[in-house]
Amino acid sequence: MITLLDTAWVHTQTALLPPLTHLLRVCMCVCAPMSPSKIYCTGELLRQVQTAKLFDDNKSFVDMKLAANPEVVMEAFSNLSQRFPNGTAPPSELWLFVNAYFVDDGKQFEPWTPPDWHERPVFLSKVSDSKLRGWAEELHGLWKSLGRKGLILGVKRPPPV
Repeated sequence: MITLLDTAWVHTQTALLPPLTHLLRVCMCVCAPMSPSKIYCTGELLRQVQTAKLFDDNKSFVDMKLAANPEVVMEAFSNLSQRFPNGTAPPSELWLFVNAYFVDDGKQFEPWTPPDWHERPVFLSKVSDSKLRGWAEELHGLWKSLGRKGLILGVKRPPPV
């Protein structure tokens, strides 16, 4: 049997949940370190870099490593964006920013071909439509130019076999 006291206690505890939940969310946002994925995968910085076409492809920027903590980079980007009326930095300013906060030393990735990659895989010969097969062969060929392998920095690579 639920008494009036039990009901009041449950009501009090339930009323506290929304503010406590909000406080927990705020703390998680403030205390948790920022993920680099907010720079490389989504967000205004990525959009502006890709829209400005600073690189010949959309992969070069995301292959660069950060020269500072993500929080520092995003704060600097926010300061840069605020200097312009529409919040979009001109390509020349964006280029200076990228060169200041990102490093493209070519040492964090190396070209990589998947070990099971074959010039003419059997599955492509089973595509009967010649146009579709040609497209699929071109697409398959991209693995050789887009494949990258992350290097473990500070560790010598074994010599090639």
